[in-house]
Amino acid sequence: MQERKEKTKQVSFTVWQKKSFVVAVFFVAIAAILAIALWRGTGDSPTSLTQVDSFLDIHGLAIDPTNPRILYVATHRGLVRGMDDKDWALIGDYRADFMGFTMHPAGKVFFSSGHKVPDAPLMGVARSDDGGSTWKIIALRSQVDFHAMAISRANPSMLYGWYYRDGRLYKSLDGGHSWTNPAAEGLSNANALATDPASDRVVWAASEQGLYRSADGGNQFESAAFAGESVIAIAVDPADSNALYVWVTGRGLLKSTDGGASWQTIGSGLEVGPQDAVGYLAIDSTNPQRLYAATFGASLFKSLDGGQTWRLVKRG
Repeated sequence: MQERKEKTKQVSFTVWQKKSFVVAVFFVAIAAILAIALWRGTGDSPTSLTQVDSFLDIHGLAIDPTNPRILYVATHRGLVRGMDDKDWALIGDYRADFMGFTMHPAGKVFFSSGHKVPDAPLMGVARSDDGGSTWKIIALRSQVDFHAMAISRANPSMLYGWYYRDGRLYKSLDGGHSWTNPAAEGLSNANALATDPASDRVVWAASEQGLYRSADGGNQFESAAFAGESVIAIAVDPADSNALYVWVTGRGLLKSTDGGASWQTIGSGLEVGPQDAVGYLAIDSTNPQRLYAATFGASLFKSLDGGQTWRLVKRG
């Protein structure tokens, strides 16, 4: 009888060991899956991340439409990803001066231009299909260094770029692979470009002479507001063509809710130094009340009420 009890104990202990082993393996597997999920960017393959403490400079912003907790920041060292306004890290290993930057409306796909790239003196146009992990120059290698870029939300195959050195507007109809030069009559320069979410024929340009609008895909531009003033940045609400934001030198941040016919000064808490200016704006496509603003001095601000009030996220 005693021998049978001992055998029963041994069998029970063995079963407990097996169950414990299975449970341990299960939790290890879950932990591994979570680790991989955290390691991934917005692409399909694991993305290496290099933690950074500061930006030094900012030349573009984009809020991930699939996860608004993620903000992308184009910098002189490459593309930085932030999670919940912290945990800033360079994505991948492509180190270049990202000057022009725009994101596909669906996320994951990015376009950039710039200089000091590993494989060309001028980037031309580079594209990433894996959330910024890897990049490939697809057009205009060593020919242009766009400081302003915009993708059409109404037609994501259409992109615009402005090259400050030759003073010309560039346009692509095939996802950035080939480019032409619309006449851009009436426009002499562009600090920033923005497209309309409802029409692929409408493109806005912020310039040193004011705010301009084209209704024919960039062939003809007309003055829309702030004639003779320096407009630095512009953003159009992804869900409302009538809602626009601009930064105007000497005025600060302004908003229009009627397509640019009238403007209201906003931006309480957006404290920008006298030698600085907001150069980049990003609007969350899942919640247009959430915005980010970045200055040339690399300060980053956030608004949760449509730009009325702001808080400092990171000081440049």
